[in-house]
Amino acid sequence: MASKASIAGHPIHPMIISFPLALWTTSFVADVIFYFWRGPSLLVISKFCLRQDAWAPLRLHYQASLIGLRSRMIRLSE
Repeated sequence: MASKASIAGHPIHPMIISFPLALWTTSFVADVIFYFWRGPSLLVISKFCLRQDAWAPLRLHYQASLIGLRSRMIRLSE
């Protein structure tokens, strides 16, 4: 099934959903483990994942737009 929302033929939904979902899940698991085992590195991991999660959609949109721009430039040069 082809996606109507795509950049250079690549669907946008998997790019925007998969990374934030994985980062949020990792942050949640790190918080649960920290609750039982007070390792200070788990707080760092959790905060890093949440910070990356907040910026992931914007960063992925920027990277996808660069891919689209590059593919358009290649098509123009041919």
